Amino acid sequence: MATIVVMTKPTRTVLEFASEVLGIDLSPKQAEALDAMSRCPLVVLACGRPSGKSLEAAIWAAYDATMRDLSQHLRPGEVWYVVVVAAGLSQARALFRTVRALFERPMLESLVVGESGDELHLLTNVILKVVPCNSRTVRGLGISSVIFEELAHYIDSEGFQSGEAVYSALAPSTAQFGPEGRVIGISTPRGQRGVFWRLFQQAEQRQDAYALNIPTWEMHPAITEESLRSTRDLDPVMFAQEYEASFLAGGEEFIPLHMLMAATGIPDHEHGQRTLALDPAFSQDDFGLAIACSPADDSTQCYLEFTKVLKKPGFEMAMDEVAGLAKSEGVHRIVTDQFSSQAIVEALEHRGLAVWQVPWTGRSAKGQSKHHRYGQVKALLAQGELALIDDAALRMELSSFSVTPAAVDPGYRVIPKGPDDRADAAVLAITEVMNGSAPRIRWI
Repeated sequence: MATIVVMTKPTRTVLEFASEVLGIDLSPKQAEALDAMSRCPLVVLACGRPSGKSLEAAIWAAYDATMRDLSQHLRPGEVWYVVVVAAGLSQARALFRTVRALFERPMLESLVVGESGDELHLLTNVILKVVPCNSRTVRGLGISSVIFEELAHYIDSEGFQSGEAVYSALAPSTAQFGPEGRVIGISTPRGQRGVFWRLFQQAEQRQDAYALNIPTWEMHPAITEESLRSTRDLDPVMFAQEYEASFLAGGEEFIPLHMLMAATGIPDHEHGQRTLALDPAFSQDDFGLAIACSPADDSTQCYLEFTKVLKKPGFEMAMDEVAGLAKSEGVHRIVTDQFSSQAIVEALEHRGLAVWQVPWTGRSAKGQSKHHRYGQVKALLAQGELALIDDAALRMELSSFSVTPAAVDPGYRVIPKGPDDRADAAVLAITEVMNGSAPRIRWI
C-alpha cells in the first residue's frame, strides 16, 4: 500500500496518520504538540519525563518522511533527509528502534527499501536518520526536519558534541525547504541556560512558532501526579526539574534554615551502627569530621550526633585525632572521600583502623555524588527522618548552599557560599548510614 504516500498533497493530517496508519492514541496535549509540528517551522517542547517525547519525535519523523510532498524544494531525483538527534549513542539506538518499529506497521513496511545501522532508506526518496549529538555527523545535508531529542542533555562543553555546536550545524540545513522546514527541540529542562533554554524563549516570542512547557501528568495523563509523590519526597529539586519541567534558575536556596531548625534535637536512643565520615584536608584547608547513626530500634531514622572541624591540621595530627575519636566513640565504620585517600587509608591502618573510600566528587552512575547526597539529606529532612545535633556552625554551612542547574545527573549542582567542611562531612556520614548496602571500596 505504498501508493498512499506517493502523492502531491497529503491525504492525511499528522493526527490522522498517528491514529489511522500507526494506530496510536494520543493524549490531548500530545496531539496538540504534534499538530503544531505540522504548522510551525519552530516547535519547542519542555516536558517532564516520561511524557512520550521520544514517541512524538518518532511519529513526526515518520510522517515527514512518508506523507509530505516537498518536491518543489528539490532537484529531480534528489534525496533528502529527516534527522533525529539523540543525547548520546545509547539513546540514539533506542530512538532508532522506536522509529523502526513504526515502519513495521502494515501501511508503512513496504516503504523501507534499505536499512543501515542508523538509517532507513525509503521508497519516497527520503533517508530517515537517527544519530547521537555530534555536529560533524550530518553536516551539509538537505534536511526537511531536524528533531533534537533531549536537547538540554547534550554534552555540556564547547566541543563538537555541545548543544550549541550541534544546533548550529544542523538547524540551517532546513533552510532549503523554506517555510516547510522544521526545527523541533524536545527535552526536559536543564535550567535557564544553554541552547534549549534560548530556543524555548525564541519559540515563546515568535508568532510562527510553538512553545509548550508542561509537567509529565498533563502531557501523559496515564501517569498521575499522585503516583509520583514518593519521587517528589525523595528529591524535591530533581522532581521540579524532571517531572514538573521547571526551568530552575541558579542561586536558589537549597536547604532552608527553618528546615534545619525543625530537625535540631536528638532524642535519647540506643546506638545502632555508627559511621565516622571524613572530609580530609591538611595544612592548606580545614578537616571536617562527623558521626551519624541509626538508632538500634529504627533503621528508617538517622541521627547526626557529632561534628568537628580541625583548623588546617598537619597530617599526623589529623590522623591521631581521627583514630582517637573513632576509638572513644565506638564507631563501626570510617569513610572518606577520594582526597588523599590512599595516604589516609595507610595511616589509619597503621593505627589499627580500617577505612572505606566512598564516591563523592565527580559523576556517579549510582547516584552517590556530592550533589546526589545533598539532595538525599534534603529529602530526609523533608520526611522527618533526620535529626541533627544542635550545632549553629553546621546549620550556617548547610543553609548557605545554593543550587544551580547542570547538564549531568542529578540535573543540578549544590554550591557553597562559604566554608563547607563540616557540612560535607555531615552529609557524607548521614548518607552512608542511610545507604548502608551501597557498594564500597575497602582498602586493606
